[in-house]
Amino acid sequence: MKRFVLIMALLPLVFGAVAIVRPDSATAASWVRVCKTSGTGIKKTRPFKLNGGEQKIVYTIKASQPKFMIFQIYVTKVGSGFPDDVIQSSKTGKHTSYMYLGGGRWYLEMNTANCSWVVQVYEKR
Repeated sequence: MKRFVLIMALLPLVFGAVAIVRPDSATAASWVRVCKTSGTGIKKTRPFKLNGGEQKIVYTIKASQPKFMIFQIYVTKVGSGFPDDVIQSSKTGKHTSYMYLGGGRWYLEMNTANCSWVVQVYEKR
């Protein structure tokens, strides 16, 4: 048995074999969009599913008079009635916020005034 192990250990040296290990691109985690919404004013989304991986919300805000705008996102688990995460901004432009919520069905509620917005939720899967 020892002789077999020694031979197997020496084979790459004898034949010049080099093992290169690369992560399988099919198994590498990537950001998957699970929700996208846009609008003005107050709005709730339809429920979307999270698996419990790392999440991020990417949102873009436009306002002609930013000092008079209100922008808030409430992230709530279906059936709980209370937000698990709240995101607020007083600045226009594109922003990203990270979340670490458990798996399940979730929805967003936007409370905004004097601005338009696009909100996208992504999860690493």
